[in-house]
Amino acid sequence: MIKQGKKNTDCVIDIETTALTPDAGLVSVGLAFYNWKTLELGSTYQIQFKKCEENTLRAVDHSVLDWWASDKVDDVAREQMLKYHDDKSWSLMEGLIMIQKLIDDNCSESCKVWGNGSIFDITILENAYKQCGLKEPWYFRCVNDVRTALRTFKRFGIKTPTMAAMSATGHVAMNDAIHEREVLVTGFKALDDIAEKAKHYDEIISDYNTLVESRDFTE
Repeated sequence: MIKQGKKNTDCVIDIETTALTPDAGLVSVGLAFYNWKTLELGSTYQIQFKKCEENTLRAVDHSVLDWWASDKVDDVAREQMLKYHDDKSWSLMEGLIMIQKLIDDNCSESCKVWGNGSIFDITILENAYKQCGLKEPWYFRCVNDVRTALRTFKRFGIKTPTMAAMSATGHVAMNDAIHEREVLVTGFKALDDIAEKAKHYDEIISDYNTLVESRDFTE
């Protein structure tokens, strides 16, 4: 069930860029909100950036552009790069302000943000906010990493959905954010089940011990 508004506590963020460094140019940003306590899903958004004055000051890695043009990228995903030259897309400043507004409108205070990797999505966005003289819309202690969570889930033998299983096109920012949110929610639900079973097991052991203690074995 999709829940709107400030019932969300977390936001998964995925970005597509023109480079891999912290000063990479932004092509698109996907946002997928959810509630960490109830695991209810919130709204999703995609912000499309254009090649504007502020964005052209950011890094462009031609090997990354070659990758975008290769057959490793689906045509649907490649359209994002084409829109990078579309005047109807957001300038860097406008897009960053819109992200700030969406987080404010959709998430409670102290929104927890998630990137797929500890030094990519969030780090690049923070660099862009700094370049534009804007404050990033999250507290530094509220930054989380999907890959770390995924590694933890695997440690417990928890299987999470793949992009293929979701029938979604990868490297589309919003699709990737939705997939990463699904990974987190699936993993957290599985951990909740493990915790509930452990609690039930403890209750069984406690009841057994109580029963044993109440028996008189001297007869």
